[in-house]
Amino acid sequence: MTAFSSSAETKKQIAITFDDAPRASTFQKANERTKLLIKNLKKVNAPAAMFFATGKHLTADNAKNLELYAKAGHFIANHSNKHLWYRNTNTEDYQRDFLNAHDKLKNFPNFKPFFRYPYLDEGRTEAKVNAMSRFLADHNYTNGYVTIDNYDWYLDSLFQKAKLADKTIDEDALKKFYVSTLVDASEFFNDIALEYLGYSPKHVLLLHDNDLAAYYIDDLILALREKGWDIISPIDAYSDPIARKIPSTLFTGQGRVAALARDNGAQPNLLVHYAEDEAYLLQQFETLVAANKQCQIEQLGFLKGQWEYRSNKNIFSEHWTISKDGLQALGKVINLQTGKTLSKETIKLTRRNNQVIYSALPQQNPKVTHFSLASCHNNRYAFINKEHDFPQLIVYQYQAPESGKRERLKVDVHNLNGKGFTLNYRRLNDRR
Repeated sequence: MTAFSSSAETKKQIAITFDDAPRASTFQKANERTKLLIKNLKKVNAPAAMFFATGKHLTADNAKNLELYAKAGHFIANHSNKHLWYRNTNTEDYQRDFLNAHDKLKNFPNFKPFFRYPYLDEGRTEAKVNAMSRFLADHNYTNGYVTIDNYDWYLDSLFQKAKLADKTIDEDALKKFYVSTLVDASEFFNDIALEYLGYSPKHVLLLHDNDLAAYYIDDLILALREKGWDIISPIDAYSDPIARKIPSTLFTGQGRVAALARDNGAQPNLLVHYAEDEAYLLQQFETLVAANKQCQIEQLGFLKGQWEYRSNKNIFSEHWTISKDGLQALGKVINLQTGKTLSKETIKLTRRNNQVIYSALPQQNPKVTHFSLASCHNNRYAFINKEHDFPQLIVYQYQAPESGKRERLKVDVHNLNGKGFTLNYRRLNDRR
């Protein structure tokens, strides 16, 4: 146990905060978004949230939306004026920007003197960290740190782009993906706190004032409660002992818990959750959300032939042939040492009701499991069954041959939370 831990502090508590308020209109009109977010927070009896406002967003119309948040009982706090990145800004300019935002925000109802650093960047040198820390104290401000970092803003940007491109969006899949990603992030950083701090602090969740938050904040809060989380006020959360525990590390971009864990010996690569990985989020979004209904089974003709992957212990193979209604394969796993076949699986690709279906029948399981082709582009074909226990997602990524090398086939077998395994096949023969 650490000096600021408590054996009695076993329950999980979390406060909800939103950055970049009040946001301008996007797919949703700004005023409609504001009202929906307020409504959905109230619907689940959530305590007051805190909206970290950016001064440059305070146009005449948007200022009215910030007032709506305040009048609904939510707190208003400072997120800078121009959303400058501290590492790219000298301290004097950064402090002037802070004061400009303060002057714009100080007279709003429910204003509280908390400051959240844009990009969670508290400084990349000790001199800059200390200068801004003293400056905040001199102005009676408290650091509005987060403990649970994520890229909810990136998910919303993918949503906006999909809407602009007039893509079909599976709203149920989007909701589940958004909620599960943020719940997983909350559990991830709480586990870090338990391991490296010795207790579960009062957490602060980073969200943004955007469309997805307005749509799904009620579902997110209900899912957190199902996982045993109590939703608390940010004022309560910032009374936790870690508010007074200033990290010595400059590794602050993942929030206060990760920074303190780094001080206690955690390696940086273990402190970053998949919810902060743009490549992963893009892949999942395209697979689960922006479904492409024009996928044709003929596009998968490259599979025909023999594919093999060798691990340290086993040989994995898939032998694909043309069938009367599509493609089919026999998959095998063979032990390298004994030559014994450990498992067999029959796989079929067929078209039903204008959809490409991936059907898997393991030898040891008499029940066929079906996966629907959810997306197909750039030689990547993703099949999904959200109701299956494991796997829920099978992705075939074809890689054309480079000079002197055989064709490659990367197969990801995962659940929607990213857990699973990858097989890196190579072609053994021509397409016959």
